[in-house]
Amino acid sequence: MKNIFYFILFSIFMLSEAEGFAQKADSIHFRKNAVNVELLGNAAYYSFNYERKILGNKNNFMTIRAGISVYPFRLDGGFAFPLLINGVFGEGNNHFEVGIGKTLPISFSPNIEFVNDNPNVTANLMYRYQNPKGKLIFRIGWTPIIFYKAFTPFDFVNNADLRGALFELINCGVSIGFAF
Repeated sequence: MKNIFYFILFSIFMLSEAEGFAQKADSIHFRKNAVNVELLGNAAYYSFNYERKILGNKNNFMTIRAGISVYPFRLDGGFAFPLLINGVFGEGNNHFEVGIGKTLPISFSPNIEFVNDNPNVTANLMYRYQNPKGKLIFRIGWTPIIFYKAFTPFDFVNNADLRGALFELINCGVSIGFAF
C-alpha cells in the first residue's frame, strides 16, 4: 500500500512539473472525459467504464477510471466495479498506459442478503491509440487481477488446495470507446 501511495505521489509530481512549461496557444489537449467498453479486462469478463483526465499536459496525463460489470454466469447476481488510476505517456496518437487499482466484487446470496467478496488488486499495461483531435480511443494490453484467497482452519483439515494465498488471473484486455 505504501508503494502505491509513492507511485501516485511521484506521478502527480511528474505530471504537474511537465504542465509548468510554456505551451503554444494553438496546442491541442486531450478531451477530459471518455467512456468505453472493455472485454476481458480489469473486471475479468467485460465492463462499461467512465474515465476522467485529472492532471497532465499535452502528451502525458493521469486519469481515474470507474466501471461496472454484471457477471451473467453467476446465479447469485454478481457485480464487479473496477476502479483504477492510470498514467498515459506518449506523443501523437500512440501512447503507453500504466495503472493500478481494485476490482470490487459484490454478490447477492440466494436469499437476497448482501455479500461483499474480497477486493482484488488489478493493474494494466496497455497500448493506447488516441488522437488528440479525435474522439476514438482503442486500448489493448495486459490487465492482471490478483485475487486473495482467504483460508479457514477447515481447509487444513480437509486437505484443501493451499498452494498460495495470492493468485493471478492472467488476463489481457481490449477496449474501444470515445472521448468527449
